[in-house]
Amino acid sequence: CDWSSDVCSSDLPYFSDEISALETTVNTMLEKLDAAQKMAQTEQQARTKQLEADKKILEESQMAATRVVKDIAKQQKELTLSKAKDEAILASIGDGLVVVDEKGKFLFFNKIAERIMGIGVLQANPQEWGKFYSVYYPEDLQTMVSLEE
Repeated sequence: CDWSSDVCSSDLPYFSDEISALETTVNTMLEKLDAAQKMAQTEQQARTKQLEADKKILEESQMAATRVVKDIAKQQKELTLSKAKDEAILASIGDGLVVVDEKGKFLFFNKIAERIMGIGVLQANPQEWGKFYSVYYPEDLQTMVSLEE
């Protein structure tokens, strides 16, 4: 072996085996890296596909919600117009008219009713109406509701 060179010819088989082992290790690492990259790409494609499907569902939901809001706004407008029309009709009736719900809340009291009774809407409990109004049962319109009822 020549001491002037770093490698002796007798050492070549040793280096050859070492280089071969290193090459095998590097190739194995490259194969694993390639497999991991392919798996990551597959997962990314699947996730992208799922996100696109979710986006489509969200867009459809937003469009449906927009339609519902528009429908509600349209119905509210129609209801407001209908209520104004009904109130105008009830107010123009020549007879006295008082409308009360099942809980005793006055829903409507026209001007003729105020003139006939000499009193307008009071915030009184239904049990106290007899003190202020002549209240009759709807079945016969003859029997007056007593204060005890």
